[in-house]
Amino acid sequence: MRKLAALLGVSAAVAGVVTAAVASADPLANPYPDVSRYAKLDSEGFRLGSDSDNLWFSTPRGLNCGIWADGSFGCNGPIPGSPPGANQIGWFLGDGQPHFDSTSTVRFVNPVGLQQRLLPRNRYIELGKTVCAVSDNDSVYCGWTQYRYGSSSDAGQFIIGPDSSFLGAPPSKDGS
Repeated sequence: MRKLAALLGVSAAVAGVVTAAVASADPLANPYPDVSRYAKLDSEGFRLGSDSDNLWFSTPRGLNCGIWADGSFGCNGPIPGSPPGANQIGWFLGDGQPHFDSTSTVRFVNPVGLQQRLLPRNRYIELGKTVCAVSDNDSVYCGWTQYRYGSSSDAGQFIIGPDSSFLGAPPSKDGS
């Protein structure tokens, strides 16, 4: 019986340490990168064929993404952390914030059918008020830059990470 009690005590102590380690992660940390640290690429190389008003790119993780001339942006492909069946994340001019979609109409693949250029790590492209970037861990960030990259007041942004995705304004430190 003493061995069982000792074993349970050790198990509880280990569980407490694991729980404390997980709980110490800051759930209110801004998930968005500081895009100003990245090198800006000339957007002309991301215009394809007769569809020269929009920018089209692919990511190191195989997503196809686009920025439309009106400022709308998004990506198609496997999106970690999205609802079952979702194959697109996008923000369209007039939307309150980005959203996941399950669609048979793929919107962020170049309609001319040309290969989309790879947007490499630690680089970004910009069209009007919209910027998209790939971080050093291959996360894809896109946002409408009226408020500038990763602003706490800007709901028009998303990040697709290796294991999860985040939409809208970052969590507020004051709980609002």
